[in-house]
Amino acid sequence: MKRRTKIGLIALLLVCIFTLSACKKKELSNEFDQEQVEELAISVVDMVNKEDAEGIKAISNEEMKQAMTDDIFEQVFDMVKQFGEYKEVSEIDVTGVEDKASKEPIAVVVLKAKYTDKEAIYTISFDTDMKLVGLYVK
Repeated sequence: MKRRTKIGLIALLLVCIFTLSACKKKELSNEFDQEQVEELAISVVDMVNKEDAEGIKAISNEEMKQAMTDDIFEQVFDMVKQFGEYKEVSEIDVTGVEDKASKEPIAVVVLKAKYTDKEAIYTISFDTDMKLVGLYVK
């Protein structure tokens, strides 16, 4: 793996860790519509499976746009291809967290996606403007 790519992955991971670790788990804020959050999260999974980097960038906040370089997208897309053909979202869980620094609510979606060869777990986070602030695939 290229050194620059490793640095990019580390930067993306740090954005996600900072967002989630600086937060306190709680119920989903009333500032979010749970159905809208779920639909947008499923849309993000669809964009990942279609390798739609521009679509993901379009709904991302500025920090995510900076962290999600072309190299990072390529690695994410290559990893997801190894899971096989995308089938469906099998489980979805939405919770809320509060950023300790800004006190702003964040919606966190953890969903399981079935593929022909493997099951993936996506953690997707949105701010109150429904901008993507975190994306992690495992």
